[in-house]
Amino acid sequence: MQKHGTKGILLLELMLSFALGTFFIAELFSLIHDESGVVYSLPKLIQSSFDFEKKYISLISNESSSTENVLPIDEYSKTFFEDDERGLLVNIDHALGSSSCNPFISYVFGSTTHANIYHSTISFAARNIPTALYTRNGYAYITTDSSTSSDPDFYIVSLSATSSEVISSLQTGPGLLSVVVAGNYAYVGNSSVNSQLQVIDISNPYSPTLVSSYKLPGNYNDATTVGFHLFFDSHKIYLATKKSQIEELHVIDVSDPYHPIKIAAAEIGAQINNIDVVEGHIYIATPLNEELQEYTLHGNVLLKVRGYDAPKGSGNGQVSLVRGSRVVLGRSLGDKELYFLQSSSSNAFDVLYATSVAASIDQLFLRGDLLVAVTSDSGSHLRFYHVSNDSKLVTLSQSFSLPTTARSVGFDCDNEYFLTLTSEPTPLYIISSI
Repeated sequence: MQKHGTKGILLLELMLSFALGTFFIAELFSLIHDESGVVYSLPKLIQSSFDFEKKYISLISNESSSTENVLPIDEYSKTFFEDDERGLLVNIDHALGSSSCNPFISYVFGSTTHANIYHSTISFAARNIPTALYTRNGYAYITTDSSTSSDPDFYIVSLSATSSEVISSLQTGPGLLSVVVAGNYAYVGNSSVNSQLQVIDISNPYSPTLVSSYKLPGNYNDATTVGFHLFFDSHKIYLATKKSQIEELHVIDVSDPYHPIKIAAAEIGAQINNIDVVEGHIYIATPLNEELQEYTLHGNVLLKVRGYDAPKGSGNGQVSLVRGSRVVLGRSLGDKELYFLQSSSSNAFDVLYATSVAASIDQLFLRGDLLVAVTSDSGSHLRFYHVSNDSKLVTLSQSFSLPTTARSVGFDCDNEYFLTLTSEPTPLYIISSI
């Protein structure tokens, strides 16, 4: 009798657990299918509740057998179209640190022939030069490098499409060169050879706190072993330096942000201008003859897989972006500056498409089938492209110019607007559709 009653209680508990789980997943499906704005806040949901949500969201990630059309947004998520519905599929495993850009930004800007360009009134002293930009969920994180060590070098800016306000700042030391944000932490690359990586707690955006500093191991006494570029993926920081007396590419475990630990490093022989990481494949843009190089991490060893040497000159690879097996490469002004490549089985890159933009490419941004190239051409700073399924580029009718001749040092997207950061004293521009 008592034994039978215990079984009944256990069965009731299982039924209640199943009901709650079904309700949660059903509610999550309604969030994902909702086009009223909830879908845009999904990355924030993921970042703020990552550990708790992971086991649930992963149940409905990646694939849906009933969808008619599935298109990639980025390495973390896909859109799908079925009848009159539009929704979002999320790969939660790599979502921490992912973009808070509207997944359907290509539809916001795809037919726009004009844009509203808001020049922020935020300003810095001429000696305090802006160096990098990262945006997430209504905030911009800006780094600077000043000739005066007492100046702040990390700023948090509250954002909307037509307004911006510095809500806090922090002075970390000699100056900062790069920044990435994941969850409650900002990871910044320092211009000092004494602490190339620093970690800032931004859980309270009004009071950021420096929680750890990390110095690259090795023997060096140069001024170029600095945190020039950063990328975050799966609780690892990929740190690039300028040409160094030690390795230029470093992988650092930041699963405990208070105690970063070296995993691996590789000698490149030159400054690394950009890093992108997808599913364990590391892509770097360099000023070498091979403007693009691909590496993989095996334990504590980085192994080179392949490289690409663009024709007619070294070309100085500036930026690279990866979607699946396809890579977008931008380089300095040359014969052709924009390349679509695909990894082949022969340890090489096949050229799918290449075109000239008659300017150097400073930044690239790819979201869904919308590619934005930020160029050195002051008459056409922003070039918008539609990327077809076969990676052929169709230039959209619009390109936008900013009211400045300064070059871009950072470009990102938040919600339904783009932001670009220049090296001038009033550096921030917000671009929204009309």
